Amino acid sequence: MAKRQIGILGWKREIDLSISFFWAALLVVLLFSGLFVLLKTDSERKDVEFFALAVTAAATIGSVFYLGETFRLQADSEKESEAFALVARWNSPDMFHARRSWHKVSEVFQKPEAAGGGAAGVKLLLLNPQEERANHNIRYLLNFYEEIAMAVKHSHADEQLLQSFFKSIIARAREAFAEWIPEHRRITGRPDIWDQFDWLCQRWHN
Repeated sequence: MAKRQIGILGWKREIDLSISFFWAALLVVLLFSGLFVLLKTDSERKDVEFFALAVTAAATIGSVFYLGETFRLQADSEKESEAFALVARWNSPDMFHARRSWHKVSEVFQKPEAAGGGAAGVKLLLLNPQEERANHNIRYLLNFYEEIAMAVKHSHADEQLLQSFFKSIIARAREAFAEWIPEHRRITGRPDIWDQFDWLCQRWHN
């Protein structure tokens, strides 16, 4: 018997799958054994043997299907658990400073460009030597987004669950860091840094 309960943010799904092949197989064996004993002629017994082989083949196919479905449910459960773990990390104390710096960046991004806001304002903020702490926290944040992208790309986590929680956050980050990320890549000489983040932004944008 395989049973799975999943719940987060008020969402709950339950799959209950229970099949007993042992008792069904035992019943079939007893039935055909009894028929084989009761039947007298060879032709009748050959018919029973034929049906027994047919039932055995059907049972084998059913067993393979059942095992495949069980493994699939287990894999889905592991992906959902990984997605929930990423959501939990976003809300954990470990991400407190990253979230606070992201809030600061968002406030700058929301301002008109003429008032030092927008993506250009975010770039100036994060390039300011006095904002090294915010710069560090935002790099930590983008590394976390990179981890989400890798989990999605390699099917290690349930993409639908991650997208339902992070899509708007990722889209906002893409806009806010549109000018700073290229500059950071140029300064550090790392043109491929956060490329999986770019991949995820493009994937969810479509």
